[in-house]
This record gives sequence, C-alpha cells and structure tokens, in this order.
Amino acid sequence: LVVNITSTGAGKVQASLAGVAAANQKVAASAKAAHGASMGLMGGLKMMAGMAGALAVIAGLAGVVTVSAQFEQSMANVRSVSGATAEEFARLSTAARDLAQNSIFTASQVAEAQYFLASAGLEANQIMEAQAGVMTLASATQSDLARASEIVTATLAQFRLEAGDTDQIV
Repeated sequence: LVVNITSTGAGKVQASLAGVAAANQKVAASAKAAHGASMGLMGGLKMMAGMAGALAVIAGLAGVVTVSAQFEQSMANVRSVSGATAEEFARLSTAARDLAQNSIFTASQVAEAQYFLASAGLEANQIMEAQAGVMTLASATQSDLARASEIVTATLAQFRLEAGDTDQIV
C-alpha cells in the first residue's frame, strides 16, 4: 500500500493537528479551572462543616447553661419557701442532684418536688425524708411531682404520719 501525500494534503493534516493541539490546550485550561473551582468549593464546604460543628458545640453549651439556670431557679424557689438554713439548703441541693442521677427526673424537677413539699409545710429535714417516696409515687403513677407531693403530704397529715414514713405509704 502506497500513500501519496501531496503538499496540500500535508498542510491540511498539519493544520488539523494544530487545531487538535489548540483544542487540547483549551480542555486542559478548562480542567484546571474546574479543579480550582472544585477545590474552592471543597474549602468552602470544609469551612461550613467547621462552622456547623462550632455551632453544635455552642448550642450544646447553651443547653447546659439553660439546664443549670433552671436548676438554680428551682432551688431559689425552694429557698424562698422552705426557711432552710444555709447548711440545710446545701444538703437539699446536693440531694436533688443525687436523686436525679438515679431516676427519670431531672435535678430541676427534683428541686420542684422539694418546693412543693416545702409549700405544703414540710421542713428541710422532712423534705429530705419524703422526697424519694414522692418521686417513686410519681414514677409509678406516671403523674407529675406536684400531684405526687400533694398526695404524699395529704396522706401523711390524714394518718398523722411522719415524713420518714413516706416509703411505707407509697
């Protein structure tokens, strides 16, 4: 097979090759630009992910601060009605936190139960004796701590029992 290339044919092939080379350079430039854009996008996405993580941490801290503020407010309510001394109040506060660790109730809810018991006339030591029974009653009956406190204090008064007898009536 003999291929006879004329000068005009060679010129056309050379021109085509030059066109292919130019097109190849344009594709390479476009690929480079696309790569740069995707890297910029990836950087932006990484930055957004970092910001989202930071926001999640901030939201978590805000939740902790809110829970702490709720507990402190609930304990301030206990202090306002109970007439507890500083030592008794510290024991009530510690007891609320401790009881919350082993129950379905939060420390704020336990403090609210202490408030209800104090509002019913129980003194700090009596609150300490009755609060676990109130929580047991509320859990068992799926009622709130206010209602359980009311039932316990009414029952104690009705049968002239001591706060320490709460576990016997629950």
